[in-house]
Amino acid sequence: FVLHNIYSLSGWLYYRPILINNTQNPNNLTNYQILITLDTQSLISQGKIRADCGDIRFTDSDGNTLLNYWIDTDINTCNTNNTWIWVNVPFIPGNSTKTIYIWYGNPNATSMGDPYKVFLLYENWSSGSLDGWSKYGCAGYSGSIDNNDGNPPPSLMISGDDYNCDVFYYKTINKPVGMGLRIIADNKGYHGYYTSNPPKGYYVCNTSGNCEKVYVGGPNNVWTYNDQRIFNSTFVQSLSTVWVGFGLWDYWEANWDQYAKFDNIRVTLYTYPEPLVTLGPEYLVVFISSIQINPSSSSLVCPGTQTNSTVTANLNNPYGESTTVTFSCSAPSGI
Repeated sequence: FVLHNIYSLSGWLYYRPILINNTQNPNNLTNYQILITLDTQSLISQGKIRADCGDIRFTDSDGNTLLNYWIDTDINTCNTNNTWIWVNVPFIPGNSTKTIYIWYGNPNATSMGDPYKVFLLYENWSSGSLDGWSKYGCAGYSGSIDNNDGNPPPSLMISGDDYNCDVFYYKTINKPVGMGLRIIADNKGYHGYYTSNPPKGYYVCNTSGNCEKVYVGGPNNVWTYNDQRIFNSTFVQSLSTVWVGFGLWDYWEANWDQYAKFDNIRVTLYTYPEPLVTLGPEYLVVFISSIQINPSSSSLVCPGTQTNSTVTANLNNPYGESTTVTFSCSAPSGI
């Protein structure tokens, strides 16, 4: 008789299975970012999660291998009823499903969330510099770190004046061929002539500077949060090395003040149709403290026609409560 316990993350009180349904997509997905939404506000009020959500963990299908994750710090943060948590899943099979697990309920744990291990690209300008970023486009514009504005500060600011051209700052990233990209960023813009919708946006380009751009709009001089844009064209899918850029385009009007600002940049892989993510019920972690076989001689378990032999497992949870579960044992006729 063998008992196999998959749920073995030591020190955690609760876990929930997360079903990832990729049955509508034939593609295997590698290091794919999925988004979990969780009501951490209720769990904190019930005393099940630390007030800072620092005890949240994710494991792969084996229940042991820790996965990289990050709790959104922008708008749907910890202690809200719709907290965004991004998880990097190493492998999701095509035309199939996969189960991973979320764990919480360890008051001694501290956060292991790291956006740089989750996203293809993450930037909040906390370094205070543009190291690793390159400029492309209008000569009359330049980029700088604005230490007085952002969500929270600092942010990237691109400003200047030119004539009928695009300018953006970009980083080079690698991605699998056949995959698209999702870009999320906080953005803010201003144009001295237009009272709304300053011309700012996101760029995805090959390394020769041939680009697709998406206009993100928004009111003049106001931050727009969590603006998601999908790049999933044949052009983008065909690339394995891309520039991901953030900038603006200067229309034909000269001598008008114009700027664009960007903060909390997150870039993920994208496929269509996307996997469906379902959060399962909550379970209390239990431990097998003892096993008793009745009859006591293992050779007598289910002999012949006997069908009322039992195996009793005493299960202890971290609250010190004990539960006894009895498994009936039967054998096929003639054994």
